[in-house]
Amino acid sequence: LKNNTVAQMQHALAHIFDIPTADAPSDDDDEAESDSKGSDDSTTRALLETEDAIHQVLNKGLTTAELAPANAYIRRLQHQMATRYNLISRSRGKEPYRRVKIFRSRD
Repeated sequence: LKNNTVAQMQHALAHIFDIPTADAPSDDDDEAESDSKGSDDSTTRALLETEDAIHQVLNKGLTTAELAPANAYIRRLQHQMATRYNLISRSRGKEPYRRVKIFRSRD
């Protein structure tokens, strides 16, 4: 463990106790069938979550909002949305738990 982050601890414990991690492939028969539709659904859910977080930061007085882990493509879209609303965003964490955190700009 280098930085004592939650993601690093989870990964280390999963490795020590031989527990499959969230990024391990599953043996579902429906996986290939749901991939084409599932990626669109997950992108839509992530963008709706981003809109909600931006709304909370702008209108509800929150100073930050941390989004759920997402892949690089979705994180890029989330950063673009934050920029569109004049908010600051940073990616945090390590794959596959990397996430976007949205901040109010300091005026």
